[in-house]
Amino acid sequence: MSAADGNESPPPPAAPLKGGAFGDPCLDLFFLIDDGGDTAPAQHLIDLLAAAWESDALTTLKLVCTLGKRNDMEAFYTAALWVHQNHPRTLAANLPAFADLGPELLYRIVRAEAGVRRKRAREDDVGAGAMNTKVPRRTTEGDDDDDKAQAAAASCTTTEAACTGSGSGTDGSSSSKALKAVRLAKLALDMYRDDDNYRFLFNTVRDFFVQNLRSDLNSSSGQQLSNVAKWCPSPDSAFDQTTLLSDAIARGLFPRESYANLTEENYIFLVHRRLRQDVFVQLLKPLAQQDLQSPNKPEIQPELPPDIARFFTNSTTSPGSRDRAVEQWTALVDALRANGSLRNCLAVCDVRMFHSGDGERPKLQNICASLGLLISELSVHPWTNYVHAFRKGRCPRYIAPQQSYENKMEFLLNMRCDDNFSLRNVCRWIYKRARDNTTQPKDMVRTIFVLTDKGFDDALVPPVELKIIEDFDPKAPRPWREEYPIICDRFKKFGFESLVPQIVLWNLRGPRSACFTSTKGGIMTLSGYSDQLMRLFLENDGIVHPEDEMSAAFADKEYHKLHIID
Repeated sequence: MSAADGNESPPPPAAPLKGGAFGDPCLDLFFLIDDGGDTAPAQHLIDLLAAAWESDALTTLKLVCTLGKRNDMEAFYTAALWVHQNHPRTLAANLPAFADLGPELLYRIVRAEAGVRRKRAREDDVGAGAMNTKVPRRTTEGDDDDDKAQAAAASCTTTEAACTGSGSGTDGSSSSKALKAVRLAKLALDMYRDDDNYRFLFNTVRDFFVQNLRSDLNSSSGQQLSNVAKWCPSPDSAFDQTTLLSDAIARGLFPRESYANLTEENYIFLVHRRLRQDVFVQLLKPLAQQDLQSPNKPEIQPELPPDIARFFTNSTTSPGSRDRAVEQWTALVDALRANGSLRNCLAVCDVRMFHSGDGERPKLQNICASLGLLISELSVHPWTNYVHAFRKGRCPRYIAPQQSYENKMEFLLNMRCDDNFSLRNVCRWIYKRARDNTTQPKDMVRTIFVLTDKGFDDALVPPVELKIIEDFDPKAPRPWREEYPIICDRFKKFGFESLVPQIVLWNLRGPRSACFTSTKGGIMTLSGYSDQLMRLFLENDGIVHPEDEMSAAFADKEYHKLHIID
């Protein structure tokens, strides 16, 4: 709650932070991820990652792992490659957190190294061309490289027991695809021999698969199996043709010393066959049966206002489903009321959602109306069952409690709204109604929630004090800075000096990476919508700070096991 102190107006809110710059690199990284990590330029993601790691390495590592859980795969691999290049031991030590992605991570590391070497070769060629007037013919050298690459792939069966392969899928043809696979396989072998960090990560991935596959094979009947067999790469996959990981796994499960009487070629053939028949066949079939036999998970019941309210607005909802939705809504209201959540609040609802496209408008309208309805039911007298329309004039709307929830939602969704609203008129209605009802200070409105698809400056009617200025620019981002001190003075005039409500504008359509602005002037903005943000909104009495949402993203126990080594 904000209050005007003495005769002084509260300081104006700080200017919005630009570009999602929170002043905390970890928050910048989190909201870039939450806004869609895969759509972010790779270099921008890397720059934020480096700054965040320097600020708080463990939090940054947790954020990297959330990318894999969110299926932002391109962003995850970009981030994981950076961690491998800069903190390789930490990445390898935390492999269990993303073990299912380990095979492709190895593949991408090899591909990235191949790209670096190609770039270096081109730069060398340019340098050589500048020094020599005649460029030497490279055909013979290229042919020699091809021969060496094919020979290296063919010799995979006899080199480096921990990281070698049978060259399956490489038949020596001259096709560019086969040749590329050969070159990458040779590069993977070179990296395993020469790159300590790659070798350490490779061995960690291999050992993880070997240990867990062996554990599953030795498990007793009826014991729950892990999913490791599903994650294991097929010897025919592009990943394995490059990294040769399945060969290393086969060797780990069936050590060479157990087959001392076999030639290397026969040993390779045998362990690959055993990997398929004695491991994959033995585990994948019971895994499929395990999935089928597992008791069906109970249907997840709607727990958020928009989820429940959809049953009230959908014309195809059966009477039974609608009755259950009413029960769920009542339970939600009772639980929040017992916690004192959103007790003294007022919602200003912009159900028009004019700025939103046809595809997203119904969803945002449902969010706006359902949250407005919830806030109206949780409020105490004299604010109970009231919402304020997004209008330029005073426009409180009373929702008759005896109506069905279908009618309540219909009433809200059909409420007339303008392009912007007058915060001053909303507050004028509040302090006049409070005076008329002799409202006690403890029952005054603490927070005004403005639910819209606009930013604050677009949503608010410019104050008349600014309109009379000759050079007033209606698009200038300043109306609300002028408006709030005036509102504080009006509350003081009516004897509510210490009871000026806080204003929270939730731009439901805004980008998640937009800033949160929490100020001494009583203004806070939320941007974008997610289920997690809605949960935090309900749990924290409508006041959500960016740190709260970031912490909630990795609150699960699995993230507690992550640790930093280098």
